[in-house]
Amino acid sequence: VKPIAVEGDAWSALAFHHAPFSTAGYSKLTFYINGGETGGQPLAIRALTGGKTIESNYIIRPTANTWNVVEVPLSEIGAVNTTIDGIWLQAMTDKPYSPYYVTIIQFE
Repeated sequence: VKPIAVEGDAWSALAFHHAPFSTAGYSKLTFYINGGETGGQPLAIRALTGGKTIESNYIIRPTANTWNVVEVPLSEIGAVNTTIDGIWLQAMTDKPYSPYYVTIIQFE
């Protein structure tokens, strides 16, 4: 599986959009992430409903040069038994950030 390479400016996000769907029956969002050469990029995981983010404080920091599985409980991002239409991995920095990589993104 080929990963997505992500780099960007301050506060930018890797954004996934989908037709609205119910999260009923799912308990977590799972994906693989690699922090690239430097790692440590602070990333907020956010769900969207009606095109607007659901506020949460769920932050990850990927490890440099290592693939890790991230399991985000939907309860931690305000997305339990609701209808969502997107997911963001948003940089929580006021500066451009180094590349990281993401692959195999799914709800379980």
